[in-house]
Amino acid sequence: MTMRIHRAVRTLSLLLALSMLLSVSAISSAAETPAPSVLTVSDSTLALVDRDQDFTATLTVDASVLGDASPDAWAAGLTWYLTREEGFQDGTLYPYYYPGDRLDRWQVWNNGEGGDALFTLGDAAASSSGGKVTVTLPFTAGSFTGINGDSSKNRNAWPSFIGTYTLSARSGDTVVAETDMTVNAYDSYVRYDDIDESIQDIIDEALPGRYITVTTFGQSEGGRDQYYVTLSDSKASVDAFQAMNAIAETAPASLQDKLEKGSMGDYRVPFFLNNVHPDEDPGVDAQLNVLRALATQETVTYNTLTGFKDKSVDISEMFAPDVLDLGITGLGSQKFTRDAEGNIQDNTGVNDASELYTISGDITLKVDDILDDIIFVICPNENPDGRTYNTRRNDNGFDLNRDASNQTQNETTNLVQVINDWNPVVFAELHGYMTEFLVEPCTPPHEPNLEYDLLVKNFALGSEAFGTAALGTMSATREEHPDTLYWSYYMPLRDDYDPSTMHWSAWDDLCTNYGPSYAMLNCGSLGYTIETPYNNEASTDLFEYGRVYDVDFDLDKEARVRFGDSAMNHAMAFAGVDVADDGTTRRWRVENSWGAKIADKGYFTMSDDWFTEYVYEVAVPKALLPEEYQKALEEPATMLPAWDPMGALA
Repeated sequence: MTMRIHRAVRTLSLLLALSMLLSVSAISSAAETPAPSVLTVSDSTLALVDRDQDFTATLTVDASVLGDASPDAWAAGLTWYLTREEGFQDGTLYPYYYPGDRLDRWQVWNNGEGGDALFTLGDAAASSSGGKVTVTLPFTAGSFTGINGDSSKNRNAWPSFIGTYTLSARSGDTVVAETDMTVNAYDSYVRYDDIDESIQDIIDEALPGRYITVTTFGQSEGGRDQYYVTLSDSKASVDAFQAMNAIAETAPASLQDKLEKGSMGDYRVPFFLNNVHPDEDPGVDAQLNVLRALATQETVTYNTLTGFKDKSVDISEMFAPDVLDLGITGLGSQKFTRDAEGNIQDNTGVNDASELYTISGDITLKVDDILDDIIFVICPNENPDGRTYNTRRNDNGFDLNRDASNQTQNETTNLVQVINDWNPVVFAELHGYMTEFLVEPCTPPHEPNLEYDLLVKNFALGSEAFGTAALGTMSATREEHPDTLYWSYYMPLRDDYDPSTMHWSAWDDLCTNYGPSYAMLNCGSLGYTIETPYNNEASTDLFEYGRVYDVDFDLDKEARVRFGDSAMNHAMAFAGVDVADDGTTRRWRVENSWGAKIADKGYFTMSDDWFTEYVYEVAVPKALLPEEYQKALEEPATMLPAWDPMGALA
C-alpha cells in the first residue's frame, strides 16, 4: 500500500513537472511569435473622377519580420498592390472587370488607351520603436477619367472599375499585410442596384415627424423598376394634398372658391426632383443626399451671395428691362466673369464666387418649417437602364430627354403619369456636363401655349435663389473642393441678352418633349433644367447646396431662445462622439428618454451642426472641465429671473 502511495506521489509530481514545463514552453513560444502585421490607409475610398487625392499607407510589423535587413532597406524593397479577386458588378453585364495591379502600374483610363500613371508614389519611410517597425508610404491619385465634359466618353467605363479592392504590402512574394479600399466614381456615387438600399437606409435613420414612402411606378424598357420617394411631415399632409388635387381635377370652381375665401386650411405643395440622364451622375446622387438631409437632420445650413464687392456695379444696362422688372439682382451672372477682351470666363476650377461677391454667414433652416409647406417627390433615376450601364440611353438605345410629349418609351409614359398625378409647383430636373453651371428659365421664343407671363417672375427669382445659394455655399466651403471652384451660373433669360442689339441668343424651351417643359405646359409647374460643368462630388454638392428656393431664416441661436423659437425642454445623454483625424467633430451618439422602441434601441445620431445650433446646456463632472471653467465656478453665482429661458429645463 505504501509503495503504491509513493508511486502515485512520484507519478503526480512528474505530471506536475511536465505540465509546468509545457506551460513555460508555451509561454516562451508565445513570446517568440511575432505580433500580426497591420496595414492602414488614411482614406479608404479612391474617387476615380476627383483630382489629387493624397493617401498615406501605414504598415506596422514586428521587428523580427525584417530579418537581417535594416528598416530603411526593408521598407524600400516593399511592393504595393491594389487588387481584387472578382468584380463588384453583375458579371453578365461587366465580364471584363479590372482586377487591379501594382500601384505603379495603374494608368488613367484615357478612353481605354491608358498612358499616364494614375498613382504617384512617394518614398517609403521606416521608424523603429519598442520592437516594432512602422513604414509609411505617401501616394497621390490623379484623375482616372477626368472630371469635366471631356470625360464624357469615359462614363460607361466606371462600372468595370468600381468596387472593393485590397491594398497590400508585399515583401517578395509574401503578403505582409493588407486592408480594404473602396474604388468609386466619387464618394456619393450609388449604382442602380444600390439605390433602393440607400433609400431604405435613409428611411431607417429618419427622425420622428418624417413621413417617407417609396412608390414603384413602372418598369423600364429593360425591365428594371422605376420608383419615386415621397417625403412629408405626415401621411395626413399627403392625403390632404391628394384630396385637394382630386377636387382641382373634378370641381375646380369649388377649389377656387375656397382659395378666395381663405378656407383652404393647412396644405402643402409638391416639389418634384428628377433625373433623366443618369450618366450625368450628380443628378442622381444629389437627390439621395437631399433626401437624406431632409429625413435625418433637424436643420439644413447654407450660404448665399449678398452683394457685389465692386460697389460701382450697375446692372441696369446689362439685362433686358422686362427681366429687371422681375426683381432680379444680377448676382452670380456670367457677365461679371469677362476677361480683358470681353469673353466670358467659365468655371475653370480656379476662381470662386468670393472673388466677386460678398457672402452671407451660415443660414440655418429648420426642416420642420420646410415640411410645413412642401411635399418632396424625388425620382432619383427616371432611366434605370442608363444608370446600370452609366449611359444616357435606355435599353432601346433611346434618349428619354426628347420623349416627354411623344411618350414612345415605357420610362417616359410612366413618369408623365406621375407628373400628372402630382401636378408639382416646381419640377426640377438635374443634369450635367455643361461648360457652365446653368439654371433656367430660358430665353425667348417660348412655347406659345405656356403661361409664361404668369410663371416667369417666380421662375426667375427661384433661379437666382438657387444659383446664389449654390455659389455662396460652394465658396464658403471651398476647402472641401479646392480643384472644382464656381464663380458664376448661367441663367439664359437673364444672361443671354445683348444690350447692343436688344435681343437674346437662343437657349429656348420651345420643345415640350423635355420633361421640365412638359410639366410647365401640362401642370403650370416652374420647370427647371439645371446643369453642372463637372461630374464629381463637387457637382453633387452644388446641386444639394442650391436646394432652397428663395427662403431665408435670420434668427441666430440666442434669438431663437429669447423669442421662444427654441426651448430647453428636453434632456438627453451623450453616449459617444465621432471625431475626424483632423480633430473636428462630425456627429454624436445620443441616448434619448423615449424608450428602446424608438430609433436604434433608443439611440439617435446627432450631427455636429445640430449640436451647435440646438444644445444649450451640458452637464459634465466638475473634474473634467477645463481649468478656465473650473475657476469660473469660484465666482459668485448669477441669479436668473424666473422667466429666463435658461432655467426652462431646471
